[in-house]
Amino acid sequence: MSEIVRIKELAEKYKLTTRTLRFWEEKGLLESAFRTAGKRRNFGADVEKTIEDILHYKSKGLSLELIKEMMSKKKKSPAHKSNPIRIVIDSTSSIDPDLANSNEINVIPLYVHLDRKVFLDGVNIHEEDFYERLAQKKKQPVAIATAPPTVEDFFSLYSTLVQEGARVICSIHLGEAFSPTVRHAQEAAQKFQDVSIRVFDSRTAGQALTMLAIALREKVRSGASQEECESYLNALILRNWLVLTMTSLNNLAMLGMLQVNMESAFGSLIREALDFRPVLMIEKGEATFKILSRSKDLLDAINTMSSRLKMEVEPCKLKIKMLGISHSRLKDQSEALRITLEKAYKIPVLVQKGSVVLCAHLGPASLAVNALFDV
Repeated sequence: MSEIVRIKELAEKYKLTTRTLRFWEEKGLLESAFRTAGKRRNFGADVEKTIEDILHYKSKGLSLELIKEMMSKKKKSPAHKSNPIRIVIDSTSSIDPDLANSNEINVIPLYVHLDRKVFLDGVNIHEEDFYERLAQKKKQPVAIATAPPTVEDFFSLYSTLVQEGARVICSIHLGEAFSPTVRHAQEAAQKFQDVSIRVFDSRTAGQALTMLAIALREKVRSGASQEECESYLNALILRNWLVLTMTSLNNLAMLGMLQVNMESAFGSLIREALDFRPVLMIEKGEATFKILSRSKDLLDAINTMSSRLKMEVEPCKLKIKMLGISHSRLKDQSEALRITLEKAYKIPVLVQKGSVVLCAHLGPASLAVNALFDV
């Protein structure tokens, strides 16, 4: 096909009507290159990728307004498109857009289903939006579900990066024990040739993905080889440490994400035990939450988390590369903890809100401390 494509040719190729294509143009999703004297629309050849993206997202139930918003954000993405080494993480990271831009990190969103509506985590729904929607329907139960990016989602993003000049793509995602996201990324990666797409199972979730991606970008910028960068990332994954507290264990137990023999641990108090505020931990790359303690309240839980971090650091003299705090509706408590940790460990602490996907599973008033130990 020539560099200029007529609207009739596009309609025939994608089994659409010319009226549909004109409507998409009116809505700002398509841009025609020029019109002939007879006012017939002609498009550049790159419009085909745009149409394919629109059709893909429409098949997921997304509105044209949301698709337009997503495409607009893609056009405004940072000027690192010429970088041949690209890094992709998923939206459970809840990475700040400016932080993602400065570290040349691309984010692929997970899906959030609220009743019959479909949202994209971090795109058209955020933490406060999520809780506001739940509050509006507090008198009736709300069906909440989350879903990973599809194979087609990953293929579309990888294709875009390759077209922009990527020759190496490092894709880091929440652990396979928690979600099929990694498997979908691997399946999409297998469809490419002449480009190295490496998919990494972080064996964790949330803010840890942000920290791993930033550490990898620093390694890339240092001039390390691809093999050195991949080896470094794998070592960091095994040294990642996470401790968190939440209001209830019910969600994690229901999802099979909790490692504990409830019968032997609590006997007849199983249900009561699930209603305590727990402190949970992931360590040594084991993608399972382990119960550390049952705290009296939030302050007790935060003190336990701080003490546990100190226990991890002092005996073996491990060097902390990065520290982070992620939370859901605990801004003041997170800020107080940040000050304490920065004073104790003499390094900046990254504080951010949790993603909607994690909020859906952990609930409000959850708080996590992420530590990335250097290798």
